[in-house]
Amino acid sequence: MKKFECPDFILGDKLTDEQFNFFDKYGVIIFRNFLKSETVQLFISELNRIEKQWLEEGREKINGIPLKFGKDEDGNDLHYGGCLDLVMTDTGGRLVLNTGL
Repeated sequence: MKKFECPDFILGDKLTDEQFNFFDKYGVIIFRNFLKSETVQLFISELNRIEKQWLEEGREKINGIPLKFGKDEDGNDLHYGGCLDLVMTDTGGRLVLNTGL
């Protein structure tokens, strides 16, 4: 299988034609260094916290949407996170509101 090559895009005020065309063709775009490393670590911590909480609660759905669970490489329970998991936290919600994502 050929490795997917993605240019090092920089996010400005709006998408450039090149960025839009790349997304239109491949359905994905990666903006390098969009978030500071500290912010990423905070989000990872938040995701781990809500995963632990949901596993302890035995939660199966959020707003009627089924959650998917499985096992990690060590056999521990884990939640297969979706893109909306983080907005379920105060930290993620603030990111969305503050950046207009």
